Amino acid sequence: MDEMQRKTAVAPKTLGDLESAQKESLELLKKDERVYAVIHDQFGLTLSETRRALAPLLDFYDDLHYCDACPGYEKCEKEAPHYQIELFREGNLVDRKLHLCPLAKKREAYAAAFIDRDFPIAWMNESMRKSVSRTGKKIPALRSMLAILQKETKEGVYLSGNRGTGRSFMLACLANDYVSVHAGPVSFVDTTSLLDKLRSLSFSSKEKFDRAMNAYENAPLLILDDFGNEPKEKSGFVFSSILFPLLNERDKKGLVTCFASDFSMQEVADMYAPSIGAPRARQFRGLLGAIAKPFDITGIPER
Repeated sequence: MDEMQRKTAVAPKTLGDLESAQKESLELLKKDERVYAVIHDQFGLTLSETRRALAPLLDFYDDLHYCDACPGYEKCEKEAPHYQIELFREGNLVDRKLHLCPLAKKREAYAAAFIDRDFPIAWMNESMRKSVSRTGKKIPALRSMLAILQKETKEGVYLSGNRGTGRSFMLACLANDYVSVHAGPVSFVDTTSLLDKLRSLSFSSKEKFDRAMNAYENAPLLILDDFGNEPKEKSGFVFSSILFPLLNERDKKGLVTCFASDFSMQEVADMYAPSIGAPRARQFRGLLGAIAKPFDITGIPER
C-alpha cells in the first residue's frame, strides 16, 4: 500500500475494519527500515505502544517518502514547506516536531554567504568546472578565476565583450565556488544598484553609509556586474565619494574585485572623464588595471 493508497483508503466502519486497517499500517511501517529503527531501536515500543502511536508514525512515514521524491525547493507542497517531521518520546507519548530539511539548510547557508546576489537563484548550483563552456577566449579567464578560488592571486578579472557570451554567468559560478570553499561573505552586485544604494545612504544616514561601505571594502570577493552601465552622466560625486574610494581601499587591502562589462577599462575611464577630468580618468584607468586582469571574451552569444 503506497502513501496515496493509504491516504485515500475508505475509513474503517466496523471494529473488524479498524483492526484490519491497523494491521495493514503496522505491516507498512515494519517494512520501512527507517521507521522500524525508530520504533524498535530508538524508542523500544511494544506492539500496544506502537498501536497508540500509529498516527504520528504514519505521518513520519509519509513525510519520509515525500522527501525521498523531493520535488525541489520551490515546488515543496507540504503543509509546512521545507520542514521535516522528527519523532520524540516523552514517557508514553510519541509525537511529532519539525526541523528544517537539509535542502533548506543549504539554501539558508548559501544566502547567508552573500552580501548581495544579483543573479538568478536558478544559478545557485552552477560552478566553473561543470557549467562554463571551454571556448578559446574563456580558457585564460577561467585559469585566472581558478587562481582566485585557490587564493593563489589577489588580482581580479575584468570580463568584457558582447552581451550573451556568459560574462555574468562565469562570475556567478566563481561566486558559487568561492562560498562553497571559503564561505564568504561575497558580493555579486549590479553596479548601478550598488552605487544608487550607497548614494542614497550617503544623504540619508552617515552611520548606515559607513557601515555599508565598510562591508563592501572588506568583502573577500566583490563582483561588479554590468560595470560601466551606471547612469550616463557618470556623476563626479558618486565617483569621488563612492566608486573610487571603494576600489582604491580594496586595492590597498589586496582584496579581489572582478568586473563584467560591455566596455573596456579605457572606455569606462573615458566615459567618466567629462565629470572628473582627464587626469582623474587616467588615474581611474590605472586603478582598474592594477586590481583586475582584462579578458575580452567576445564571441557567439550562448543564449
